Amino acid sequence: MNYENYDPIFPDQPVVDQYLPLWASLSAFRSKPAFIWSEDGTTNVSNGSTLTYAQLNDSVQSISIQLLHSLQRGDTVIILCTPGLELVEIIFGCQRAGLLSVPIFPPDPSFSKQNHHHLLRALSQTKPKAAIAHHDYITKVQQYLSLPSKDKKLAQMLQNLKWVPTEDVKHKNADSRLDSMSYDGCKPDETYLIQYTSGATGIPKPVLVTAGSAAHNVRTARKAYDLHPNSVIVSWLPQYHDCGLMFLLLTIVSGATCVLTSPAAFVNRPSLWIELITQFKATCTPVPSFTLPLVVKRGGVETGSSPINLWSLRNLIIINEPIYKASVEEFLHVFKPFGLNPSSISPSYGLAENCTFVSTAWRNDDNSGNSCFPVFPSHNKLLPIARLASEEEEEDMDIIVVNEHTHEPVDDGIEGEIWVSSPSNASGYLGHPFLTQDIFKGRLSNKVSRCFVRTGDKGIVKGEERFLFVTGRCAEVIKLPNGQDIHPHYIETAAYNSCPQFIRGGCLAAFDVSRMIAYDGCKPDETYLIQYTSGATGIPKPVLVTAGSAAHNVRTARKAYDLHPNSVIVSWLPQYHDCGLMFLLLTIVSGATCVLTSPAAFVNRPSLWIELITQFKATCTPVPSFTLPLVVKRGGVETGSSPINLWSLRNLIIINEPIYKASVEEFLHVFKPFGLNPSSISPSYGLAENCTFVSTAWRNDDNSGNSCFPVFPSHNKLLPIARLASEEEEEDMDIIVVNEHTHEPVDDGIEGEIWVSSPSNASGYLGHPFLTQDIFKGRLSNKVSRCFVRTGDKGIVKGEERFLFVTGRCAEVIKLPNGQDIHPHYIETAAYNSCPQFIRGGCLAAFDVSRMIALVAEMQRSEKDNKILRNICERIRENVFENEKVDVGMVVLVKSRSVPKTTSGKIQRWAAKQYFLRGKMNALMELKFDNDGGFLRSGNGRGSYGEGEEGRAVIAEEKEEVAYSLSSAPCLARLVQITMDAFLTHLPSVCEMVKRDKKEKRKKALVGMKGKSRTLNKGKGGRLGYCN
Repeated sequence: MNYENYDPIFPDQPVVDQYLPLWASLSAFRSKPAFIWSEDGTTNVSNGSTLTYAQLNDSVQSISIQLLHSLQRGDTVIILCTPGLELVEIIFGCQRAGLLSVPIFPPDPSFSKQNHHHLLRALSQTKPKAAIAHHDYITKVQQYLSLPSKDKKLAQMLQNLKWVPTEDVKHKNADSRLDSMSYDGCKPDETYLIQYTSGATGIPKPVLVTAGSAAHNVRTARKAYDLHPNSVIVSWLPQYHDCGLMFLLLTIVSGATCVLTSPAAFVNRPSLWIELITQFKATCTPVPSFTLPLVVKRGGVETGSSPINLWSLRNLIIINEPIYKASVEEFLHVFKPFGLNPSSISPSYGLAENCTFVSTAWRNDDNSGNSCFPVFPSHNKLLPIARLASEEEEEDMDIIVVNEHTHEPVDDGIEGEIWVSSPSNASGYLGHPFLTQDIFKGRLSNKVSRCFVRTGDKGIVKGEERFLFVTGRCAEVIKLPNGQDIHPHYIETAAYNSCPQFIRGGCLAAFDVSRMIAYDGCKPDETYLIQYTSGATGIPKPVLVTAGSAAHNVRTARKAYDLHPNSVIVSWLPQYHDCGLMFLLLTIVSGATCVLTSPAAFVNRPSLWIELITQFKATCTPVPSFTLPLVVKRGGVETGSSPINLWSLRNLIIINEPIYKASVEEFLHVFKPFGLNPSSISPSYGLAENCTFVSTAWRNDDNSGNSCFPVFPSHNKLLPIARLASEEEEEDMDIIVVNEHTHEPVDDGIEGEIWVSSPSNASGYLGHPFLTQDIFKGRLSNKVSRCFVRTGDKGIVKGEERFLFVTGRCAEVIKLPNGQDIHPHYIETAAYNSCPQFIRGGCLAAFDVSRMIALVAEMQRSEKDNKILRNICERIRENVFENEKVDVGMVVLVKSRSVPKTTSGKIQRWAAKQYFLRGKMNALMELKFDNDGGFLRSGNGRGSYGEGEEGRAVIAEEKEEVAYSLSSAPCLARLVQITMDAFLTHLPSVCEMVKRDKKEKRKKALVGMKGKSRTLNKGKGGRLGYCN
């Protein structure tokens, strides 16, 4: 029976699946196991872990029919099943249904660990119509799709798929009338499988495999390894592609039995592989070359409780070149006492572009009971992977070694690229026509009619028997200074052997970095970086940064902050742009050390920042201004178990203006007992259009052990961000304050727009020539030869030392009815201070809408009591009026994370206003006030006032007040409605102006407002605001 499967009496089939019904029709195969699954580290086999040929054939027939109920022949399906027998059934079921299958390992459906890149690649390249997966997996995918934080591109692709649960196609009986139908599965010339390359030398590429080439490949492998129905295969290889998938097909073609387990089970317990060979008396097992030293090291031969017996093994197939002779001999030395026959060693070669199998150096006639190591020559420590056919032998596969530059065959003994021509050659790469032409259509001058696959592997033919050795990969050859070449695996092997007790085997990488010796990177005038603006005042814009301007910027910052090789920086800022990115560059320029963590880690646990400063004795740390109150509130100083010591800190750099003096003083009050030196406070200013850094108010001579708060003046509650150079000082950076309309400098003490001219200025905005001209080419009448960057920030210079204060942004200034201007951050700060126990700090946005000031504030938690929400609105209005003398016309309380922010934590007021006008705020309460502070309109943001008795009580209490919600109104309709409300609000006042006693009535109204304000401060029962 050994040769029955390739005897002329037993004809070869054109596709693999057609072998299955032939075997299943034989009485001897009805109960013969085709596949056995050994689950996660145990060798016990239960009833549900075996598939006989008859069971598999019936299951495949049922699956194929069920799949064709919702799919059509030729459709592409992606298979997302976990390793096991179910995956085997689905793969064969797709082939019988005539579907093009793409089996890949299913990533965790939460996709939280960025483990979905290969899935995204497969979906975008193969464009499947359906996905087959277990019902539980599909449910988790649907849950992911409902998340607001999902990857939009991945989500769109997943939503476009037709999801097919394996339970729906497996456990339904096939129509008996279709059992006798002629085979209608994949035809030999049809692509039936897309398998991805390993990715060892580049991004994995999708290989198109036809049913005929796959059948030829496994028939060739069956003959080479002498497999037959008495063969028993043990495999832990991945079942999704390459050798692991081939052995599923090889089992069916050979009529053998295959015992499967998962790669994870093997890696967790390598001795499982040996146990399965012993238990099932395996005759054949394919393993990567790293398996042998791993099992020797972790196989537990001495401590293993299970007896080992390897006498049955005829083919120990070793793949994944290069194959080192020493590691094979070491394995033989350990396991020969347990019955391992040295002549079973089968060094082999394969690649996805040839379906899988290419060749083996093993021969059946070598394995005639010989207990000696096969007579394999070695070349430079390696074993061969093939014996090439002589000219007298006729084979349908041609393997040659070629000069990779001239494409001419090389003589034996000379290294070149391995080329393969065979009916097993795949069709090409999906979606890569030019690469397909280059790799799959290799031609020689003396064989113009035959195409070869260019493997990309280096090889050499040695000896009379023409043994082929794979020596490495063409793309990885390292050129040595002496002109010679070396393959990196030799370096890696020597490095591992130096300290095998410390280094993980198979986990080393050597490569050539010779290009780094002669610097050929960005020139100073070349754009090397595109960083986006924060988006605080508009849609983020791409800023072009040259290498020279970036270098100047970090040199200026290094000098300003006195950084040097002894400096230690702690940063949790985003590393993608602006200040977070600058401090990466600043670390290198200064020769300092930088301790990094993520913004998410800081936000989740603000005390981490303090702990890192303490642990690493940091001398410098940059943080946005909102950090200080957040750490005071949530830093856990009183409850923290870790000791705090901030004595080392010389620069506490505060960015993201405006910088409030009160919050800095509060932070100092809390952390001064822990060693924080007040003179380390460094209020600073930066913007993307100037690379990042612009200025700081800190001076090195200020920080000479002084434990007092630096002598910074304040302006309207703010700290300065720069000391401008006097006319006697020479600096290459010029910062001026300009009238934004006349473009003339203003005198000190007058607010204007800040302009900056410096070698750090970026080149402009990518794709915005007119905006670049307007922002980056600002000119003054008395300095026509110098260009300035218009920052868009409002500023004022005060004092003899000419301290510069950033007061706000030009685009966000709110014009009050009295003609004065106010910056929205003052309103937001006063609003937050009214109810800090309810409102999230740094999560408020104030803006004007139709001559009315609206304020949106995030709640720390979703409060459902409408009375509490209304009282918070009232207190906000009252506190803003008391502190800033500004009437807030509407207060909107929203759920947490509703107010839009930039990646650096800045409030996007422009976006908040758009959300508000479009009714897209997750509002908990909207309260609109009239001129006297009373309620004009109110609502809960959901089109009603609430639910149940509480909602009806609010309606009853407000009586004739008109309840409404603007959250769902279109932008224009909402704007019109707000405008009309404002008009109706002011109409009574306009009418009273024509009355003879208008002055008296306005005085009474003013007295009434003051009275109500006092009543609010002294109210009983927790009543807040202007309620009567």
